[in-house]
Amino acid sequence: MKNTSYGVEQRPARQAHNLEVGGSSPFPVTILKNILFLCVLGVLCGALLGCTDFEHAAYKTLAVSQAEYELLQQRMAEAAVHELITEDQWNRFAAAGHTFIAAHNAAVEAFNVYGLGKTKQQLAQAQAAIEELPKLIREINDMVKTFQREPAQPSLENPTAEQIGI
Repeated sequence: MKNTSYGVEQRPARQAHNLEVGGSSPFPVTILKNILFLCVLGVLCGALLGCTDFEHAAYKTLAVSQAEYELLQQRMAEAAVHELITEDQWNRFAAAGHTFIAAHNAAVEAFNVYGLGKTKQQLAQAQAAIEELPKLIREINDMVKTFQREPAQPSLENPTAEQIGI
């Protein structure tokens, strides 16, 4: 990545939806809070409202897929900061991430609409939207695994001894 006036570490951080990147990497506490909130919500829903099996599975899928994506996002942002991935790889991850975020938001919306009316059509739409999330996470994981096998493009900003003939 090119060193600009923004600083080497800030560009991937901004691109990673404003994750805090740099220095020591803190454990993603907000992810745990989100998971805990959704788990508590799921338990309350089951205990107080008599949720169906679908509703329990939907809460779980929404929470787990979001947590998995956020962990991948943090890992990729850190890899970008440490120049372990190329800009092209980062851009491919970002595009897949935008696709996942849009699908996750659509699934949440479909689930909320289902919760209001609980018609068969709303159930089918919510199920279809939620079933896409694990597939998208698998695709992103598979893509990230290919990054580890792709040869990294040598950076000429910080050449190695071999690159300068030492």
